[in-house]
Amino acid sequence: MSKNPVVIALLTTVLFAGTLGVLIAVAGFGIIRVFEEMMEALGVLPVRWGENNVIVLLELAGALSVPAVLWFSVWFYRKALAAERVLTAQEAAADAKSSSSPAV
Repeated sequence: MSKNPVVIALLTTVLFAGTLGVLIAVAGFGIIRVFEEMMEALGVLPVRWGENNVIVLLELAGALSVPAVLWFSVWFYRKALAAERVLTAQEAAADAKSSSSPAV
């Protein structure tokens, strides 16, 4: 595994963004579906509109989740990179300390 903090931060950010994207899209789809059902009940949308337009609802959920996922990805990358740089510096300091101390 690479000891490069940038690579580690990118990898963890990709994993974080993927997980977050799925969670937000699924939750968003549920919320959109509830509103769609309310609009059907109020007569704004025709009956069974949601069942006939699932792809539209999925695209809407995906499009609405993109800004949140992008913002959190940038935020997470900055935090992960800062943490990895601190950990790398601490690891280097520990290695230098252990190599400079005499063997007992």
